[in-house]
Amino acid sequence: MIRTNLATRPFYNRRAVHVVVGLCVCVAVAVTLGNIVALRRAASTNTTLTVQTAQDEATATERRKKAAALRASVDLAAVASAAGDAREANALIDQRIFSWSALFNQFEATLPDGVRLSSVHPAVDKDHRMHLSIAVVARNIEAVNTFMDRLDDTRAFVAVHATQDQLDDTGDVEAVVDAIYQPPPSATLDGASR
Repeated sequence: MIRTNLATRPFYNRRAVHVVVGLCVCVAVAVTLGNIVALRRAASTNTTLTVQTAQDEATATERRKKAAALRASVDLAAVASAAGDAREANALIDQRIFSWSALFNQFEATLPDGVRLSSVHPAVDKDHRMHLSIAVVARNIEAVNTFMDRLDDTRAFVAVHATQDQLDDTGDVEAVVDAIYQPPPSATLDGASR
């Protein structure tokens, strides 16, 4: 093969080709090294996560065993006793919130002339309703009936009825009126602050 170059200085484009090929090799080596580093990081992270998962599963198993042991150690009688104590505490709280002022304001508004209160006995039932036993002295039975009608009209008293009535030595009627007192919530809270 004949090589002829008409240029005054011969120049063969070998260097440019070698430089381009060298750059391509350097880029390929850099990319390969980057992939190796990323692969090692991923493998390390995978190992760490695998170990952590195993530890978490062991912890979860241990806690499940403890929970089962705690469930087995629960004394149902003690739970029932605590529930009874809670009901009793709720009843005491209901009595604490009960407003005597609001109750006697209701009585004052409903008492007809010729009727006076002699005693009021409250009792709270298991449904937290306030049962009242109201002893009154009246001139006649019609005044007692008027008092019961007025109590019933307030709607704060339900199931109003007389359980007993009798004449005393002076000719007045002694009666016991039973009712369930259900004041509106605002009256209970307003009276409780007094």
